[in-house]
Amino acid sequence: MITIFLCKLTDGEWRRVERHHTTRGFASMFEATEFAEALNAKTWERFDWIKEPVEAYLAIRD
Repeated sequence: MITIFLCKLTDGEWRRVERHHTTRGFASMFEATEFAEALNAKTWERFDWIKEPVEAYLAIRD
């Protein structure tokens, strides 16, 4: 199963913060990654990538 998680980069490692709930199922990792990138594109303008913690939506296969 492929799930989208909001993750934080802490001490050089991505850690899951919370699951992004969606009614969509993903047939492939490519499709899930595109979905996560679209979520990130909507929110990245508010992130300051120089300071930690860095947040991003990531597709993760469980």
